Amino acid sequence: MRVLVVGGGGREHAIAWACERHGHTVSIAAELGDVTVDDVDLVIPGPESALVAGIADECSFRKIPCFGPTSKQSRIESSKGYSRQLATSLGVPGPVYQRFEEGDVDAALAWWAEFGRPVVVKLDGLAAGKGVLVPGDDEQTDAAIRSTAPLGPFVLEERLTGPECSLLALCDGTTAVALPLAQDHKRIGEGDTGPNTGGMGAYAPAPLAVDPDELLTVFVQPILDYYASSGSPYVGVLYAGLMLTADGPRLIEYNCRFGDPETQAVLPLLDSDLAELAIACTQGRIADVHLEVRPGATCTVVAAAPGYPDAPSTGAAIRLRGFSTTEWANHSSLEPDAILFPAGVADGKTAGGRVLAVTGLGDDLAAARAAAYRGIDGVSFANMQIRRDIGWRAPGAFLTSYAAAGVDIDEGGRAVERMSG
Repeated sequence: MRVLVVGGGGREHAIAWACERHGHTVSIAAELGDVTVDDVDLVIPGPESALVAGIADECSFRKIPCFGPTSKQSRIESSKGYSRQLATSLGVPGPVYQRFEEGDVDAALAWWAEFGRPVVVKLDGLAAGKGVLVPGDDEQTDAAIRSTAPLGPFVLEERLTGPECSLLALCDGTTAVALPLAQDHKRIGEGDTGPNTGGMGAYAPAPLAVDPDELLTVFVQPILDYYASSGSPYVGVLYAGLMLTADGPRLIEYNCRFGDPETQAVLPLLDSDLAELAIACTQGRIADVHLEVRPGATCTVVAAAPGYPDAPSTGAAIRLRGFSTTEWANHSSLEPDAILFPAGVADGKTAGGRVLAVTGLGDDLAAARAAAYRGIDGVSFANMQIRRDIGWRAPGAFLTSYAAAGVDIDEGGRAVERMSG
């Protein structure tokens, strides 16, 4: 097939890689442009902004198969208030919440005071994964509410605790199939410290005692049934960010697209043809296509520009061990067990906050982490930011793979201290 991947980040390069490895002709473009059904057989949008702007609607108008939901359906990500209201109405388990209008500080403070428990503060709209504040005490909560309220409508949510995981479901309007569960690392600093980012790394499959098919039944199928009953079947990825609390799994958020960097971790585990799965979804027949997952594990490490996430500095030359500056971007394989996915890159220089990611593959997570860090250690640019503790949540993976990855032991010790603090 001729596949057009819309976007330009690491997620989109991973989607393109997954399609190309099965022989499809793939192009990556920042927007749909003037392509017609005579030019491409399938469009896979990457970023939520394109979906919210209506790329699937436009593809439908042009009669081009598109693996993505409509603009109206994409509200499930573009408005956290709408998403919570919909999930609650369908009986999807999640936190207690309340939505507030822009600037409504007094009402938010009053609700929080009456609620009497820790909360999370979230912008209602799209914020590229950085619109969430998790205050640690009452003073920080007050400040978080006051700083978020002027930025737009916002939501206060009950703060839940427990391991998180990302469920990515391929949906054909009535049926969904689950990709391997992933866990990502949102904070900029080791031990999950510092501000939230779009994601500094991920690994898969997440070693959690949960059944992905059961999670589909609880968190995905009600959404599919709702849209199907309304006459507008949901086609594309439905991403459920979940927290495994002491009371069972709870919904943290819905996204209307592949996650980033979860996609870079999950797709290398997929032996099935992603383009065939996607086109099957657009035709309402995902149940007819076998989803095959390879054994083993993956680990993805993101390299970010200095100043990220607040004010990334760009324009630094990127060097890749063994390749010249001009040719490195054409090489996706750093070594047999590591894949490089460009993201914020232009002309061999840094051009975004998250610059690139390296995904390691292995028989287990420790081996995958070792491969990922061997690969990332072959990449350099000025003041590059990476986390050396990707995968620390996984039982048994953190300490063993520090040594396997050749990570400085003192640095590892500092991360452990942060985790226990």
